[in-house]
Amino acid sequence: MSPSKSSLTLITPCNSEFKVKPRVTLFGEPLPVAPSSKILGVTWDRGLTFRSHVSEINAKAKSRLNVMKALSSTAFGHSKESLTALYKQFVRPVLSYGSTAWAPDLAPSHMEVLQRTQNAALRIATGCVRSTPIAHLHDETRVLRIKDHLDMRGTQFFAAASSPGHPTHHLHNPTITRRHHHNTPASHYRTLWSDIPPLPPSRVEKSWIHQHLVTRALNTAPPNSILGERPPSISPVECSMPRSDRVHLSRLRCGHHLGVLSYEHRIRPATDPTCRWCSGPPETVAHLFNECLAIATQRAAAGVTDATDLWGRPTESLGFLRSIGLL
Repeated sequence: MSPSKSSLTLITPCNSEFKVKPRVTLFGEPLPVAPSSKILGVTWDRGLTFRSHVSEINAKAKSRLNVMKALSSTAFGHSKESLTALYKQFVRPVLSYGSTAWAPDLAPSHMEVLQRTQNAALRIATGCVRSTPIAHLHDETRVLRIKDHLDMRGTQFFAAASSPGHPTHHLHNPTITRRHHHNTPASHYRTLWSDIPPLPPSRVEKSWIHQHLVTRALNTAPPNSILGERPPSISPVECSMPRSDRVHLSRLRCGHHLGVLSYEHRIRPATDPTCRWCSGPPETVAHLFNECLAIATQRAAAGVTDATDLWGRPTESLGFLRSIGLL
């Protein structure tokens, strides 16, 4: 140990003690007091806000998005599934490293910083535009919101710690003090764990927790903006389609496609949003696939019945849109 390479950080739940500078010496030399310290890759600040830690990991993760950008474009590049897997394996581990220790007490504004980086990654994977609804990005890529993902990982860890032989089994019997001001990992994950239904005999607890928390996230997710309800599963046929077609589909499934006049009007207010074929209601994706009588013949010829075909019959949907000159 060396005094010149050491520092002291006072961690306290009381804001009034932030300016306190304890005098601690090492080999007769006083240690400098630092506002934060990095231990095992996690930056611990004096108030346990983890703002510095979030800033550091977010900057590192954002730099890795350049790799995803280099592998994709709206017209060519790797598939949505490959880019999503790259995010999960190369970018998200940076955002979630050590999260069981710091995520339970993280302020919503700091969690949103990490969520915005994930949103950027999912936009790269899908080719969607910046105005795309966040829920749509997660539906397209089958990725949980960052908070839901961190909660799931923490709950799985807490469940594993229930074994008496686990190194962190003491978390199940925390010592409560009168300065217990923070939402600790033990209390946060215990609450989530207690909501998990009893484990069936044939199931592994880790996968059971995953299934339950994913189902909960899906049940609380907002409806699709085109359908007004939760979207159906995407047809496996889409996986064999060119990336340019898949980008069109991802954008059309949320209505944020520049070829649709209602969205173009949102970007360029001078554009008339009225349907160019029937001159009636605004030209939206739902109107084109469900209502417009002027192009009913083209819909029938392509085998399209309603907007759900954008998920279930992607080839026919693009054929219909090309037959009317929208793509």
